[in-house]
Amino acid sequence: MKKKILLITHLFSQEGSSSIKGGYYRLGYYLGKYYHVDILTCGSKDQFIKGERFNIIYKKTPKTDLLLQRRLALSYHGMKISKNYDLVHSLFDVCGFFPSFKSNMVLTEHVIKDFDLSLWMLYKSFFQRIIYKNSKKIICVSKNLVDVLKEKYKVNSSFIPHGIDVQTYKPMKVNTQLRNKLIRNRYRGICVVCGMYGIDNRTLFKIINKFEDILFLRISKKEKRKKYKNLIYFSEISEKEKIELYNLADFVFKPIKFSTASNTILEAMAMGKATITNKIGGVTDYLDNKCSYLASNSSDFPKIFESVINNKPEVVKKGRFARRKAVKNFSWEVVVSRVIKVYKQVLANKT
Repeated sequence: MKKKILLITHLFSQEGSSSIKGGYYRLGYYLGKYYHVDILTCGSKDQFIKGERFNIIYKKTPKTDLLLQRRLALSYHGMKISKNYDLVHSLFDVCGFFPSFKSNMVLTEHVIKDFDLSLWMLYKSFFQRIIYKNSKKIICVSKNLVDVLKEKYKVNSSFIPHGIDVQTYKPMKVNTQLRNKLIRNRYRGICVVCGMYGIDNRTLFKIINKFEDILFLRISKKEKRKKYKNLIYFSEISEKEKIELYNLADFVFKPIKFSTASNTILEAMAMGKATITNKIGGVTDYLDNKCSYLASNSSDFPKIFESVINNKPEVVKKGRFARRKAVKNFSWEVVVSRVIKVYKQVLANKT
């Protein structure tokens, strides 16, 4: 009989997501081949949906998460049903707060206050410290997270990268009609800028302003829009539409202040696109100079952009290497095998 695993995440929305197959919760689909998997997540109403690989338990939670009340409510319900499972895996830290006191729990950590300096993260860190003490195993999505947890907080953890669904995010035939409509004989290339978290907006808009011959496609949640002739915003789009925009692009740009793991970087890699970003911890666990353009500091970006614009064959070559690396190292099939090893260790030591 298959062991029963409960995954808890606040991000698998009942109303759908622009990243149904790109988020960390995609882990559940691939785990479902080996375990009986239920995903507990937030919803506007209580609901149970039976699936082929995993079941979804939607639990009605508060609409706001400003003080983590949505995650804590979800966590409390997770504790109540945790006795029905052999192992609980909190895919995001606070979701595992209450189950950590009672269950055989594995935690995945994505970010800590040492990287994100916001007051909200300082508040969140109170719960994180407690969860660390109670978890059986802690998985970190980057090596810089492992280092800080070990050196500063004396918490043992292991690095297992974030995964990407390489069957969904993959190079496709380019819609040349749409690309030509966007280019309009006005631009020399198309660059996608996806995501908001950790973005260095000051550097981003400096580059957009400087390179007027590049069309930038900004994919993000709703935000205050700045007007540039070479910038188009896309928000609240489907995952299919997002993939099409990646496919249209020549390369991806993500200037960042800090990083652990990045969905944008993984999505771009899987799509066979070279990424221009900062050479910092977290990034270098996923990218190298063979498959991307890494800036030692933000002042290097203009020079890199000039190189990218004038050397299309190199950009294409790096994109191909990025795709190969994504398939070899970060496909969910590869990542899941490492997660399962952690599960086996915890289950073997179950008391």
